[in-house]
Amino acid sequence: MKALEFSTVIDTTRQIEIPQNYWNLLSKQSKVRIIILIDEPEKEAEDWDKLTAQQFLEGYAAEDAMYDKL
Repeated sequence: MKALEFSTVIDTTRQIEIPQNYWNLLSKQSKVRIIILIDEPEKEAEDWDKLTAQQFLEGYAAEDAMYDKL
């Protein structure tokens, strides 16, 4: 399996445009797997980082503080 990566925008007809240079690598019967990765707005990423840190620290017991002094 080959992986091709490119960025594009889904248009108002809900179609994804494949760059012309990739069409040369595809035949009419090419079997493909599509994975869509969506960029998250910066605010959501910051909120996720805070939540991750909060949940990590909730698992930190007071007794574990003795290891911080080493």
